[in-house]
Amino acid sequence: MEDKPYVRAQGYRVPKVEVKDLILSIVTLGFKRPGHTEEEAKTYSYTFEDEGVQISEVDLEGNTKTVTFKSFSSVDERNSVLSKGKFQEGAYIYYLDKETIS
Repeated sequence: MEDKPYVRAQGYRVPKVEVKDLILSIVTLGFKRPGHTEEEAKTYSYTFEDEGVQISEVDLEGNTKTVTFKSFSSVDERNSVLSKGKFQEGAYIYYLDKETIS
């Protein structure tokens, strides 16, 4: 990937699944689930800069709301994320739609 000042992309996120949460859900027949696993599907916009990536939620009208900012230790880490098409932040794994990277 070239060293552009910023790169934009779109994608989605899914909750990280941990074994203990899965076991708890099975034992309680699905009555106890982590709250972030019941989130509705949304589209996300990513703005990659040298320092990190700004993650914004996009609604159906096109309005954006900043969700979080993930810092990168280097430009190489940013380029690695762009080439892999996914990264982790908090309780979620974010995936990039590689066709929208510009």
